[in-house]
Amino acid sequence: ADLFAEESGKFVCASAGHHLEALMAANGSGAVAVSRKEHKTILNIDVGGGTIKLGLCHGGKLLATSAFAVGGRLIAFDDDGKMVRIEGPAEQVAEDVGVTLKLGETLADEDREKIVNRMVEVLVSYANREPDDDLCKALSLTEHLPTTPAIDGITFSAGVSEFIYGREEEDRGDLGKSLAHEIRHALSHKRIAEKVYDPGHGIRATVVGASQFTVQVSGNTIYISDLEGLPVRNVPVATLDLDLTGDFTAADVTQAIADAHKRLDMEEGENRVAIAFRWGGDPLHARLYALAEGICNGLPKTVADNDLPLVVMMDGDAGRTLGNILVRELNVTGEVISVDNVQLRDFDFVDIGELMPETRVVPLIIKSLLFTSPGQE
Repeated sequence: ADLFAEESGKFVCASAGHHLEALMAANGSGAVAVSRKEHKTILNIDVGGGTIKLGLCHGGKLLATSAFAVGGRLIAFDDDGKMVRIEGPAEQVAEDVGVTLKLGETLADEDREKIVNRMVEVLVSYANREPDDDLCKALSLTEHLPTTPAIDGITFSAGVSEFIYGREEEDRGDLGKSLAHEIRHALSHKRIAEKVYDPGHGIRATVVGASQFTVQVSGNTIYISDLEGLPVRNVPVATLDLDLTGDFTAADVTQAIADAHKRLDMEEGENRVAIAFRWGGDPLHARLYALAEGICNGLPKTVADNDLPLVVMMDGDAGRTLGNILVRELNVTGEVISVDNVQLRDFDFVDIGELMPETRVVPLIIKSLLFTSPGQE
């Protein structure tokens, strides 16, 4: 990623965990766009080879994600129908329904049906936010979705979705086609939701994003504690889902930072991250101090590690004041970069250039993952 940043500034690499993959799938599938357009709560079900990831969307916003170990490639077969791959979760499901799996042997049709039916029962339990039985708990990879709001419709993404939507018919030597058939049966009996949407992205949901980079120039009220630390490249952005226009506490900020890390599958203190937020209301010292205190409490490992810069970015004009509070009043000893007058979002990565002495601003290159809405390809 650094090589590409130096050469062109356009490309960035990132690895995704369960929450981030679910988030990307919900955006890439079009579920988020559908929830915005229809003003409804949409559940995206990303049925992959080894996991199913859920994304709960409402009004154009992703509310929560979840994942569990059910997928179409948990068992794979050779051309003779003999099992050549049996993953652990498949063995758990098989044991639950009294089926024995063994590499090199075939799987009887009735046993395949038992396994697939049980997998879909798990899916239905998760989608209805009632994953209470022992198998559901054993297959869980994350915490569960909240029980509200009520789901108005669903979308599907990833490989198995092509079978669900009828765009694929060829058996791939795994459980995918059978799993899709049973999911469609569950849908026909309204076991998950009344309405199914097809935004059309399907298997391409997590890769439908295209790269884009834009250039912004920071405000002149920025704070950079160590100019020698610039430039920095490929800093991932974590946006805070927090209203800072009214009353808030340091604890609110700390919680919003924790939520952002969780949403994006980031571990605080492992790598650089730019905390981004919308700033509004009066620029009173007490309000900015609460913001700074919440940032410090939310990034304890970053603050303690002098090798990691503390990067904060806002759309208002309080970058310098916030930076001063962090360094002079809260005694942050590592590098602090506080930049204002920039607008960022999740899936952005930023390059922060060297300070331009004549204007006292820094150039920013913002690299984004873009998700097309249905009908825009």
